[in-house]
Amino acid sequence: MHRLQLAVDEVVETSRSATLSLGDRIARLQQWRDGWRNLQLSNTEAETIDVDFSEHCSIQTCSGSVVVYKNGDEEQQLHFLRLPSRSRGIVRKEWTLEDLPEFEQFDFDYAQDLLVLIK
Repeated sequence: MHRLQLAVDEVVETSRSATLSLGDRIARLQQWRDGWRNLQLSNTEAETIDVDFSEHCSIQTCSGSVVVYKNGDEEQQLHFLRLPSRSRGIVRKEWTLEDLPEFEQFDFDYAQDLLVLIK
């Protein structure tokens, strides 16, 4: 029955779901459905990003639930922020790649775990 519910909602479970019990997966799916049906936030806590994208950030992109940005004064670094999702079991995570080769542009695809630097 759970697989039928997933198909109706066009939802694909990820390997992250495999560690949950069937009851927990059904509850998460119901929470996700209710969120879209009622358009109510499940998390009302504010998420803060300590970057002013208009002034200090020279380039940025978003792929999946990850925002990637480069501060103008940091030549060889990229900063990553994975946005949290309670219904999908995703926690907020921040990380930085340092000592990258010189680049002018970049692109990032979270689904493929791919980062392309363009000089």
